[in-house]
Amino acid sequence: YNSTYKTYDFYGVNAEWVHLGARTLGFRVGWISDKVRYITYDNGAKINTGAGYDFYMNQALEGQLSLTENNTVIGEYTFFGCKKLIGDVVIPNFVTAIYSSAFADCDNLAHYLLESDVNFKIVNNTLFDKDLVHLISRLKGCESDALNVPNTVRYIDKYALYNCENVTGSLLSIVNVESIGNRAFSGCKNITGQFPIFQNISSFGSYSFANCIGLSGTLVIPSNIISVNDAFRGCSGFSKLEIHSNAVLDWNFQGCTGLNEVSIFENVTNIGQGQFYGTGNISRVNIYKSTPPILNPSYQSLNLGIELHIPVGSLAAYQAAPYWNEFTNIIADL
Repeated sequence: YNSTYKTYDFYGVNAEWVHLGARTLGFRVGWISDKVRYITYDNGAKINTGAGYDFYMNQALEGQLSLTENNTVIGEYTFFGCKKLIGDVVIPNFVTAIYSSAFADCDNLAHYLLESDVNFKIVNNTLFDKDLVHLISRLKGCESDALNVPNTVRYIDKYALYNCENVTGSLLSIVNVESIGNRAFSGCKNITGQFPIFQNISSFGSYSFANCIGLSGTLVIPSNIISVNDAFRGCSGFSKLEIHSNAVLDWNFQGCTGLNEVSIFENVTNIGQGQFYGTGNISRVNIYKSTPPILNPSYQSLNLGIELHIPVGSLAAYQAAPYWNEFTNIIADL
């Protein structure tokens, strides 16, 4: 009944039932216990679902989820990983916002259903904001169908299609997006076809395409990228890589075993740690840059006998550069 409880005041308490008094505002139930199953309210009490992480990884909630008027805003990671929830998620009109990662990794939630499209829209079982600018989420338990993203979408939220193995089709419909959140497509093993040439992208979130093994062709990291880190780990299907941005940080292409040719362009001055760790099949690297970029040799897994193609007239520079001078087959023909 106290209005001054803080986030961690009840952390670890083994409670299945919580009752909130009328003076209790902004209470975060997710931090009490992962065993909470029932919540009751006095008039005026409110859960601060907008703060996020409520019922995070809760394994006590089970059955059909029913949102109440206390849930006007669903914060990030709310209901994340609630494996025992089943059926459809009905979004009433009083829900005005759903933040990234909410409802992600819930194995048995199938469809979003809307009372109306006043605040959200649904396209091919995928939830968007009402203006079709944000792709918010698709539920993991949904039946198989093709990804269909309207060309108005500019932002794909964190964990939007996380481990949605039933999603098929290609990525061609997301060619105009500007930002892709952490783990947005991670584990979408049945999305196939070539990587699109992203026209306006500025950031790929961490693990955004991790283990998307069905993607093929050439992956292009455009020059306008300002952030990409750990994004493509385990994408074993694509064979060629072009890096045009200097913002490619560490471990992005670890385990991309289908990769056999890498091209690095003029803007790149530094190649991060572990970029090619566990690839194993790269046979050719093209560097379109007379001044050798800095290459952190840690965990690269590059065979020093591969073909290293560099610009005409730059052989002496590469033979004098740390690590590059260890390659035994340098060809100045670009």
